Amino acid sequence: MSEITKDILTTVDSVLAGKELKDQPRALLLLRLGQLSLLFCPDKTEHYWTQLMPLQSKIPKDLQANLEDLRSITESTARSGAQGFAAEVIADVDAAKKLAATDVEEAKRHLRDCESRLQKRRWPFGKAQVQIALVEGWANIDRQYALQLLGTIPANVRESLVRRLNRVQPLLAEEWKIVADKAGMAQAVQMAIKILDDDQPLHLPKEVLFQVGAQIRNSMQAVAASQNETELTNAYIRYTKLVRSPMGDGQTELALTLLEELYAWLVKTNSLDQIWTMRFILLGGVLRLGVSLQALTGETLERWLTKTPAHLAPFIRAHYAALITPPDAVEEAYQALLKWTGQNRDAEAWFLVTLVERGLGAEALALAGKSPQARELLPRLRRAWLCTHPESAGAAISAQDMAGDPIGEFLAQGAAQDRVAYLKQATDGGRRSVPGAMWAGKGTEEQAEGLRGFWKSLTSSRKTLDQIIIEYLALNPVYSSYRRDTKKEAQFGEYLRISGYGEYKYADIDQVLLETLVAWGDENAGQVKSVLRAMWGAIQPDDQILMVDWLRNSILTRCRNVIAADPEVLIQDFLGWFKRELVDKGRSWKIGNTQFTLKYPDTAPLQFCVVSAISVGKFSPGRRDQILVSGLSKFKGDPASIEAAAQVYNADKAVLDLTPPLQLPPNLIEAWQLGIVKNAIPQILNAMVAQANGI
Repeated sequence: MSEITKDILTTVDSVLAGKELKDQPRALLLLRLGQLSLLFCPDKTEHYWTQLMPLQSKIPKDLQANLEDLRSITESTARSGAQGFAAEVIADVDAAKKLAATDVEEAKRHLRDCESRLQKRRWPFGKAQVQIALVEGWANIDRQYALQLLGTIPANVRESLVRRLNRVQPLLAEEWKIVADKAGMAQAVQMAIKILDDDQPLHLPKEVLFQVGAQIRNSMQAVAASQNETELTNAYIRYTKLVRSPMGDGQTELALTLLEELYAWLVKTNSLDQIWTMRFILLGGVLRLGVSLQALTGETLERWLTKTPAHLAPFIRAHYAALITPPDAVEEAYQALLKWTGQNRDAEAWFLVTLVERGLGAEALALAGKSPQARELLPRLRRAWLCTHPESAGAAISAQDMAGDPIGEFLAQGAAQDRVAYLKQATDGGRRSVPGAMWAGKGTEEQAEGLRGFWKSLTSSRKTLDQIIIEYLALNPVYSSYRRDTKKEAQFGEYLRISGYGEYKYADIDQVLLETLVAWGDENAGQVKSVLRAMWGAIQPDDQILMVDWLRNSILTRCRNVIAADPEVLIQDFLGWFKRELVDKGRSWKIGNTQFTLKYPDTAPLQFCVVSAISVGKFSPGRRDQILVSGLSKFKGDPASIEAAAQVYNADKAVLDLTPPLQLPPNLIEAWQLGIVKNAIPQILNAMVAQANGI
């Protein structure tokens, strides 16, 4: 066992033995230790459960099911409660397990004798404990025989055993057939899905494989209907793990069948109609995965296209062509695509952008230069290259190529110090805000750069809110959005605009801008404070802007991310305004007969601090910690925000270091410790895996 592994496990024991850990985080730690021990060191499960028993009321409601599962398994498998006949047979099983190290056949004989004695015993009390012990005993000697006995033990114990056996050595397809037979197909499917989520190898037979695929697709249908894009993405990732899992003979054919079933659902389901951009994202992922596995051929794609709605076909063909085309054949593929799509300009642009994303930027630019649409395509492809492969883009695209495009000029600078020099010049050494195009609005002939001047000029005219928003987005496209009711025929063009670099998105800019401001601040903190205050002055929303949810939320997101480059400006200027205006004061307005109120809870400023700390932490851990400490000392916290702050602060600190950086109110210490415990769980998992593997 490595010293790191030993240190982590020793720290866990030390913290549990001490008195500093409060009841709720102690209960959570013991619950997770109990669950992990089932997989890696079953002999310790009862030890953790004994400590957890007095603290069961401290387990939160959302983890009660986990607690009950652990209870039923532990009480079923507990050896300490076995008496009489049960204790006697369990002792003989344990002796047989030890004997297996020197004489396997004799160990098997002992286990068969124990089985025979159990079968003759009519008295049921304690029988379950003996059956579990027998399965465990056989598992280390003859795994297939042990799996044949799964039907004799409780369902939750089966799951724990199968997951543990698979982690030690992945179950073979034949063994999964036994699991499905003895535990039932439904439980076998659930076990397989949990193993996928554990990122463990999975070798499923065809019949189980397709049942798992169907179950995951059903879950995707449910979360798509609820418009939960995050859970839909998670389910898709789970499905891709299944497709990539080893399948033995017929691997390519089976993987392709799974992909085709998902593809058919994606192109036909109406559950994605309100989040239609996800349809394009996931279809692109299916094609990419099929190509990477060398399973999806042109012939197969043609078959798929016969079942594909007309509005999706150009995207599918363009995306596939860009993925499979080798560098020396891009022009041939390009011409073939134009011919098939009837010179469809959306398909042309998507093909070229995808080439750029693949790393074929030079080839894409060469083709675009010959196109009748070169004037539109070349800037698009340069934007794509700068945003997706900034390292190689610097060698191929100069600031002069991006002249007239301040964002492009900035991104084309290459190294952080070059970007710092660009910002210094553009802001007159920090005396004014960064160029409006990358921040608050590029301005017009009538209005100087800045968000509020923009908005005022638009709202002073007699226009509907929709018209104002459309005109505003035309002036400041980094806040691009899409309409859920976009007609299907227009969806590919819209998707190309927002995901095909028809324009920049602020997400393409803000991380680079933050990194640059951090580097500048390391060199001259005063200039960065000045430029950030100018940036805040330019973008600070007025009451009219605050009424538009998506725009207000975008502005607040950008500010809490980018202004994090200087903790003082973040806390005093931006969050000071936020607390004063939107927490303490709030806003209220009436549209028609409907009254609207905008007022954030008093814990929101600290929640914003946590997000800001996460953003800047990758560039400056010192600024991250400064933001958290300042936020904790200045703003009100609730258990959720304190827990999150603890997790971020502890990210690079010692495992289970419970001491906060400043004194917290007594009622929030448990929340801080909960965050520290949650941070420790992945490290404890890795330590237990290493210990189980003797590393």
